[in-house]
Amino acid sequence: MSSCNYNCDEDLGTYNENDCQAEIPGGSNQALFLECGHTITDPSSYSQVNANILSGHAKLISGASFDIPAASPNKQASKVPCRTDSLLNYTRTLNYYNPNISQDNSTFHNTLFSGYKLAGVIIYECGAETPQVTWINSALIFTGNRVLPATIDEPQYYGGTAEWKDIDDPLIYDAPPGIFTT
Repeated sequence: MSSCNYNCDEDLGTYNENDCQAEIPGGSNQALFLECGHTITDPSSYSQVNANILSGHAKLISGASFDIPAASPNKQASKVPCRTDSLLNYTRTLNYYNPNISQDNSTFHNTLFSGYKLAGVIIYECGAETPQVTWINSALIFTGNRVLPATIDEPQYYGGTAEWKDIDDPLIYDAPPGIFTT
């Protein structure tokens, strides 16, 4: 008899199919960049989020685009023949596109893209039927730059990516009322 632990003592939890087999559209045009020292423990709380905006520990970025593509698994190959690999973690990515070009925004983005470490990001999902946010509750480091196309047929923009490692997907919460514009 095997004494291996296959996580059989963990319950998968509850699964529910969406009403009417609905698929939730993507889309995000706003996010809160959380700096070190923020005090948010509930991203659906207006009072917590607003207090952090007022204290400067959360920066609202609007008129931009954010997306999270599929994560990349970090596996460890077994050194023992006939055994499966182990999943160690996932490398996750946040893509960022911002067409709001200005001198002030260039200074902001130079700091952000210089390896600045954020304490998290709260992404507003504008495509969802009911207001919701995705909370990346992990440290992230952005890289990127301002893109200046060669022709006047294409817009300038700040483009970047942030990476973090986490075994779990970021969680979905109700959007805090009064923070994000629709």
